[in-house]
Amino acid sequence: MLRRWFIVICACLGVSSIAQLGAADREPQEKYPVRTFRDICYYDIPLDPDASRHKLDIYRPLDNRQHPVLIFLHGGAWVAMSKDNVLGIYGYGTVARCLAERGLVVAVPNYRLSPGVRHPEHIKDVARAFAWVYRNCEDYGGDRKQLFVGGHSAGGHLAALLATDETYLKQVNRAAKEIRGVIGVSGVYRLDEFDWNWAAADSRGIVRSKLEVHPLAFIFGDDPEAIRQASPINHVCPGLPPFLIISGGWDYPPMRRMAKEFSAALQASGTEVEEKVMRWRNHDSLVFNIPLLSANRSTTEAILQFIDRHSSKTPSELR
Repeated sequence: MLRRWFIVICACLGVSSIAQLGAADREPQEKYPVRTFRDICYYDIPLDPDASRHKLDIYRPLDNRQHPVLIFLHGGAWVAMSKDNVLGIYGYGTVARCLAERGLVVAVPNYRLSPGVRHPEHIKDVARAFAWVYRNCEDYGGDRKQLFVGGHSAGGHLAALLATDETYLKQVNRAAKEIRGVIGVSGVYRLDEFDWNWAAADSRGIVRSKLEVHPLAFIFGDDPEAIRQASPINHVCPGLPPFLIISGGWDYPPMRRMAKEFSAALQASGTEVEEKVMRWRNHDSLVFNIPLLSANRSTTEAILQFIDRHSSKTPSELR
């Protein structure tokens, strides 16, 4: 049963093959030369059984200036994927390098996955990674006053939850006010969106059978209040940092609905929010088209322009 739900969730939230891209398409258009620092430990505890999940990579432009910092969280339905490329060829590492070539210091952390752990362990790891980057980013050419968080799919959920529910940042002695902006790329903003309820009644209207399906229960549990608290949309309030919400015209219907609903809730709270729908993009190509020379890099430009607007850096410094 667990294996079956693993397949369902991966299909819904974008764990798909990305190795089919041709070598010519993977060659990025270089702006800045980039240096990569791999497998930096952000949470060091003795005999850590999950040591590989408590590491991050940093991609930094090679110059003498400080740059805005983007912590970008990988997707994978909270059960798969990592900061590393698939088979060492292509993946979130390549995406991070392409953004660094455009003038950002990009940190890509791992975090623990289900079913090994349940919520809130994923977001606790993200908060720990944030705290480490905040303390250390200036050693890698980053400006901690220009610190953004973002993510794709499940990573978009974690980025949004980190910014909207300050509980996890407080646990690592950090604050939501230290987040300059949030970028959600096809993120998950309410977890009950994936639940399914079915009931069959007889001719007198009496329910004879019921079926409830909670595909995320082994990740977030089945307590309705816990699910509510784990949903970023339920923490929207005044005073949040600006948000960029990106979805694809061909994205999964639940993701499109959540993007609109979450954007509307943010706007109603007085939060500055920009919602972008990328035509001809699906759940995966929204982010994995970033390195393609042959594609319109609409996601790249949206991210750079958002950071540009909410950064103290000038446009010429960011490009």
